[in-house]
Amino acid sequence: MTTPRPVRLFRPPNRLEKILNAAERRAFAEHVARAEREVAGLLPDLRARLPEQVAVLVELCHEPEAEVFAASPEIGFKALAVAEAARAVGLDGVARVAGEIWALVEALLDRGVWHTEALIVQAEALQMSMANAPLPPKEQAVIDERLKALRDAVGF
Repeated sequence: MTTPRPVRLFRPPNRLEKILNAAERRAFAEHVARAEREVAGLLPDLRARLPEQVAVLVELCHEPEAEVFAASPEIGFKALAVAEAARAVGLDGVARVAGEIWALVEALLDRGVWHTEALIVQAEALQMSMANAPLPPKEQAVIDERLKALRDAVGF
């Protein structure tokens, strides 16, 4: 039984930290706070675009098998984008399901394992999670449990 790889975060070292003195740290903190406010201002637009991104991803997953296989890198990148956007706006259930689609594509690239049917089930779970987002914790737990059983069954 393999588990999906954890999300990889790119966090470059803060080169400014070494050159800022105590007086400049206050200004730096103000810049960081302003940047965080600006990012928070982007979140409503990011959330508004998420249903369209999910719809495109789900549509790609429902193409004929040969087309889905050929488009697997695109599907993976779209799933990763959905997962990151959903996580940023607090839709953790949507992020988890999209991340599992990414894991399916990674399984193909890493181990040559491909399950179109599993991809379709994941896509439908993503669509349902997005349509009802955020799901009540009990319902999300049921979806997560069933998807885990699917992952265990297909070996990714």
